[in-house]
Amino acid sequence: MALLFACSSSPQPHEPISKTSNKDFEHKSKTQTTGSKIADLAKSLVGSPYRYGGETPNGFDCSGLVFYTHGKMGLRTPRTSLQQYKAAKIVPLNDLRNGDLIFFKLTRTRVSHVGIYVGNGRFIHAPQSGKQVKATYLNNAYWKTKIVSGGRFY
Repeated sequence: MALLFACSSSPQPHEPISKTSNKDFEHKSKTQTTGSKIADLAKSLVGSPYRYGGETPNGFDCSGLVFYTHGKMGLRTPRTSLQQYKAAKIVPLNDLRNGDLIFFKLTRTRVSHVGIYVGNGRFIHAPQSGKQVKATYLNNAYWKTKIVSGGRFY
């Protein structure tokens, strides 16, 4: 039962984000940074279904979304949000770049949720069962109280 909560949260309204198609993503300039490519890929996955344990466009949980996007860039990450938090280079929230990770504690005990920062104070995440991958603002009343830190794998 505790595992089912690992990437879940209270339902929150999401903010619209312009979706980049997979085709657009594949044609991006080779000079683009790895972080920007991760962010663009995450944006292209908005609307994908949530699936506990999912790590493909057929369904994602929060850490599966990170695992998939980073893997597409040739970056290896652990599979769970807590493992990702422990392995990532910590990034201060005021130094976040596109493609960085945002870690959250949804309970008092440990990091249990992760999202991908995409700029302008927004992150992409797979929030919970029955929902879709979506964009949310970091200053959202619910999420801003749950932030632990930023992290980076590139």
